[in-house]
Amino acid sequence: MKRIGLILLSLFLLCACQSGIEATLEDSVIVAMDDSNVSEEEITSLSKEEKKGDYYIVFETATGHYEYKIGKDGQIKDRDYQSVTNENVEEEKKEEEEVQPEPEEKPAEEKKDEISEDAKKRALEAACINMGIDTSAPQNVQVTMEEGQLVVRFDFGEGVTYVTTVDPNSFVATSSYSI
Repeated sequence: MKRIGLILLSLFLLCACQSGIEATLEDSVIVAMDDSNVSEEEITSLSKEEKKGDYYIVFETATGHYEYKIGKDGQIKDRDYQSVTNENVEEEKKEEEEVQPEPEEKPAEEKKDEISEDAKKRALEAACINMGIDTSAPQNVQVTMEEGQLVVRFDFGEGVTYVTTVDPNSFVATSSYSI
């Protein structure tokens, strides 16, 4: 909708130029924004003035610096654009990286080592109780911590692996399935 308004204003300015109507300072700002394909929300600073029969529009965005000289007929007489250098962007990124604290959470592989032997034993017992089998029956037992839950994986029978999720606080099985 905003783009349609800019197009209509441009058409108005074109017609106005042919009929002798002068563009205003505000019209010239819209012409410069339309030419640079920049919205009003993107502009971080704006300077506009009338000098010697022309309008001078200067504005900045996060990506660059724009300068326009627009005649009172609404036509762009001169324009200049300077892009923000990559060095400035790299410096800003470095500053952001320095400010951010190190994450406290350890990767999942390190968490596996944090499970005590007692917790592993209790999780296996909960999984076996849930399945109604003796704790000595499972083979290839693995206990990991995933998304805050203990996950017990073991083989039982021929070619069947069982997976049971156990609450780490109460050591109660919350779900089981076989693969």
